[in-house]
Amino acid sequence: AGVPPRDVWLALCAETDVPAQRRYGVGRLEPRR
Repeated sequence: AGVPPRDVWLALCAETDVPAQRRYGVGRLEPRR
């Protein structure tokens, strides 16, 4: 409620130890624009 979805996703990834290179999808180091 009031938190951008990207912030929620990145926090979830950090808590579940998702490697940084996998947080935006396989093979993506940058988010889509």
